Amino acid sequence: MMTIDTNYYIKNIFRYVLILTFLVSAVLKIIDFHNTVIMMSDIFNLGFRNTKWIISFLIILEIFISAAIFKNWQENKIIYAGIVCTLCIFFILNIIFMMKGIINCGCMGTLIVSSPQFSSAKNVMLLFIFIFISKPGKQIL
Repeated sequence: MMTIDTNYYIKNIFRYVLILTFLVSAVLKIIDFHNTVIMMSDIFNLGFRNTKWIISFLIILEIFISAAIFKNWQENKIIYAGIVCTLCIFFILNIIFMMKGIINCGCMGTLIVSSPQFSSAKNVMLLFIFIFISKPGKQIL
């Protein structure tokens, strides 16, 4: 008889938390794309056109990360490193936003105001969850 340990269920729950976090972030940016681009162009002092491409890339990246975690591609070392680097870059950006006194970091677009302090904590938590679910063990469906 096959037994499945509780780690399997915990990893699956955390896996879906990661997937939903990245998907919700991407969808919220898509819904209010114009205002998100305006806010980010003000923060980074970039033109609207350049910021539009950067935000579009971030949305695609968040969707890709969700799909990669869903398909267990994080077992690939390059994708694993890419996801870890992305979360670290988001964390560093939030630290910079805190030092600049920015109120909304734009992690969830402009529809949900997310402070850099909250987003920093969220990114650290997501990083630890990602590392936990990526540890070798039983295959997650």
